[in-house]
Amino acid sequence: MEDTPGNRDNQHDGGSSSKKRNCHRHTPTQIQRLESIFKEYPHPDEKMRMKLSRELGITPKQVKFWFQNHRNQMKVQRERLDIFKLRDNNEKMRSENIALREALKKCICPNCGPVTASGDSFFDVQRMRLENLQLKEELDRVSNIAAMYTGKPWG
Repeated sequence: MEDTPGNRDNQHDGGSSSKKRNCHRHTPTQIQRLESIFKEYPHPDEKMRMKLSRELGITPKQVKFWFQNHRNQMKVQRERLDIFKLRDNNEKMRSENIALREALKKCICPNCGPVTASGDSFFDVQRMRLENLQLKEELDRVSNIAAMYTGKPWG
């Protein structure tokens, strides 16, 4: 039997890995070339994939899957960055909201005197409930997005 990487794997575990896919790592040179092409052509056509496969010594299928995987990785990175920005923006809005509430408590009207912070005003209660609902929905949305990419539920 020829001593190839696939055969060596089968010999070590009694041949049970015949169902396992052979994991192929691309060389740094191959990756560098694929990434340089990806910058200009993130969706190469079949002709370009064939040319790259001959040039790099890999199959057209490997080229196709590398591009699919790389596009997906870029998408995930963009979405993670978006989540980070949303969380940061959400935190800034909460801080600003707290600061405004504190400033409102200290407000004094020249005609009416200090603003009461009793919270009995129907409109204030309704506005706060609506704001609370919006914040909960935004938190749920961001948590669901984060859970999709981390595989762990948030919250």
